[in-house]
Amino acid sequence: MHILQINTEKGWRGGERQTLLSMQGLRKAGIRVTLLCLKERPLFCKAAEGGYEVIGVKNQFGALLHLLLRGKRYSVLHAQSSRAFGVAALATLLARVPLVYTRRTVFALHGFLSKLKFRRASALLAISKAAGQAIERAGLPQPEIISSMVIPSTGNQERIVRFKRDNSLDGKLIVGVVAALTREKNPFGMVDTARIVCRQMPQVCFVHFGDGALLNEMRDRIAQAQLQGNYLCAGFQEKVEELFEMFDVFAMASLAEGLGSSVLDAFAAGIPVASSDAGGLAELVQGRGLLSPKGDAELLAKNITTLLTTRKQAAALCSIAKRYVVENHGMKVLTERYIALYRSVMTRNL
Repeated sequence: MHILQINTEKGWRGGERQTLLSMQGLRKAGIRVTLLCLKERPLFCKAAEGGYEVIGVKNQFGALLHLLLRGKRYSVLHAQSSRAFGVAALATLLARVPLVYTRRTVFALHGFLSKLKFRRASALLAISKAAGQAIERAGLPQPEIISSMVIPSTGNQERIVRFKRDNSLDGKLIVGVVAALTREKNPFGMVDTARIVCRQMPQVCFVHFGDGALLNEMRDRIAQAQLQGNYLCAGFQEKVEELFEMFDVFAMASLAEGLGSSVLDAFAAGIPVASSDAGGLAELVQGRGLLSPKGDAELLAKNITTLLTTRKQAAALCSIAKRYVVENHGMKVLTERYIALYRSVMTRNL
């Protein structure tokens, strides 16, 4: 069995991290795995550093050309991003090889060509029920749910101490946020939430990791809310999960979310979670953290304050969440499901 993982995104977000983790799981299981991605981009560099077989291409056309010329050498093509799926679906019109697609978003499918692309897949996967619902509403086959992997990270205490010292966070209660500065992640809603929390608890500081097009506007919003000492835009950080242990609460305010893999990192690190109920967050956080309706800054603020002040409740939720992650999102259990799926589509393709 030789699996080609395909991810042609330029940046490094949850989907790219999951691509690399799935490759790690397959390699540990003794399965040969190769990655097709954009050359010199973060995923390419990290995979190459990890000693994986990597094929770097300049653009989407380069990926298509490789699949047309070399696609038949692989047992299964696994598209891990939307752009990669489009390229792979086109290639399968000529290269008869099983194609698997993992959908990570909750956005609706539109148009005949979009549905046609989905019908080229031998198997459709979704990382949550919410991510799969758009596929079903489009009249396509129900996808199998194979969620995201998480590897519990050991906190880097030296790095935590240095980060807190450099940013004057000693003695503060810290609410951690890990989210790109994009509309669907609702960063301005998080600023509104912080304003409410910090009005009641001025010793709280929100530390927001993530970059994006809204950075300058985000800084303006923080200044308008007079939160310069209570809201830190910390930018992108490599291995940010190593810093999770400094958080007293982890928060998400998303308006749309396929799953919320950073929540899994918080669960694994034993950090209580307050989140909106957008998309897959509802099924992930329900009973393991505190949920609020998406767009409701006041209730999200109330939930954050509750977790900061009611330690017994927070500890009970953390215990439930940590056990859930180990049982349902470990590398071994999800890799076994991937391998079973690959074997199934290979058999059907004979």
